[in-house]
Amino acid sequence: MKAIELPPVPPELSVNAELQAKLAQCDDIILQKWPVGLLTGQASDASGVPIYDSRKAKAALDTGRKYTASVPFFWLNLKFEMQPGVPRYACRIDNLESHYFSSPAHLKYPLKVLVLDGEYPHECIGALNPVDPAEMRDALRQAVARAIETKQSASILSDWKEVLMSTVVEFQALDVQNQNFLAFEGQFLQPLLF
Repeated sequence: MKAIELPPVPPELSVNAELQAKLAQCDDIILQKWPVGLLTGQASDASGVPIYDSRKAKAALDTGRKYTASVPFFWLNLKFEMQPGVPRYACRIDNLESHYFSSPAHLKYPLKVLVLDGEYPHECIGALNPVDPAEMRDALRQAVARAIETKQSASILSDWKEVLMSTVVEFQALDVQNQNFLAFEGQFLQPLLF
């Protein structure tokens, strides 16, 4: 069956454009601090979850099972907005940062990423679109950038880098041949209920 394709929302028209610009600055600060490795470096298992293994991922996703592993945070497409028309608020992100990320800490729950049947996460580095709410990811990005800007100690910055290199993600393949899915910016999101 065919997916229903929704047109992309230009970033400058998003209700979150100002916030996205601020978060992009956070990403720039992080990537300038660690220009090598955040995208292509070896993941860490500091989260307590095993490092991504392409053979295990392929085996699980090919059989319709979920695959959970630690991957570098910047494997994600951080510009992707699951719901670009729904406002996100800087004050909420500030509160989440203050509560959860006042010191180096992993995200509380695995991030969710859907991949098309036959596609594999290691082939989509930097283009993986998370489908869970963005605020916790945003708070983490902001916290790491703040730690860099305020010149935290080398050990604290090292801990933050470990957090970024061991982001827990749950991958799920979508079989779009047998179901109708809502598609947004080329990413299949959810089964249609009608």
